[in-house]
Amino acid sequence: MTRDDAVQAIAEGLEAIHAAYWAVCDAEGQAIDPAVLLAPDGVLDDAFDIALGVEVFAEENGIAWSEARERF
Repeated sequence: MTRDDAVQAIAEGLEAIHAAYWAVCDAEGQAIDPAVLLAPDGVLDDAFDIALGVEVFAEENGIAWSEARERF
């Protein structure tokens, strides 16, 4: 494996982690703490912060998670 192959594989892995995270948040309609999902430390910190923002936006505007996700 070359360095470029490793970079590509890591990027694809991170993309899959983020997709899985957002899929579970969307399925449950709320922000999910990455630690509950046994995610590696720090990998989903930004996504969790954004998900918390979506949750707050939904609550403040009296809308569903899915609608807030579309607008956020």
